[in-house]
Amino acid sequence: LLLLGRCRTCGVAISWKYPLVELSMALLSAAAFRATVLYAGTFEVVPVASYLVSFVFCWALLVIAFIDLATQLIPTMLTGVVTAIGLASHVFLPGGHPRDAAIGAVLGYVIVWGTSGIYKHIRGDVGIGMGDAHLLAMIGAMLCWQGALFSLTAAAIQSVLVQGVLAVAYFVSKEGLLPPWKRPFPLGPFLSIGALEFVVFGDEIWTFYRSLFWL
Repeated sequence: LLLLGRCRTCGVAISWKYPLVELSMALLSAAAFRATVLYAGTFEVVPVASYLVSFVFCWALLVIAFIDLATQLIPTMLTGVVTAIGLASHVFLPGGHPRDAAIGAVLGYVIVWGTSGIYKHIRGDVGIGMGDAHLLAMIGAMLCWQGALFSLTAAAIQSVLVQGVLAVAYFVSKEGLLPPWKRPFPLGPFLSIGALEFVVFGDEIWTFYRSLFWL
């Protein structure tokens, strides 16, 4: 703001991505702090550790989403480290669910790996990158199998909606545009959004699912 959106030394306009990422991470950090430290009402080790785990998870999702958008790649070293942090947090922090977290990590990876293999067998081409498998495994390690399944479902629905908008834009003005079904389409940002939705609305989502089941 002080620089009026331009570089201090050369005067080139700063991309909108940088303030957007910084603002988003600030809001996610505040939400994680509210749900852990402020909720517990104390700065003891457990709530602070829970906040740090939540912070790292939200940060990783945000970073992965923008990297995947820009490069069509997901850094598996990052997902591997955060997966290990998620599994360890369920083992060592009170209230953790280590079995559900382990199931979530394995299930997240296997679902994407299996879907990718079936698609390649039928179409002879890669449909889903294995970076998405590592990302969903990371989500499962943090949010357990319930969060992994929700994130995948939400990602599928929301990505189809976006593809629909892109298809309409293509048919309205075809000049200079490839049809959306012929362009690479990153799934990572939508998996990340689904995971963040589960972080924020997880209790309400699970209550809704249970009400449908009993109905």
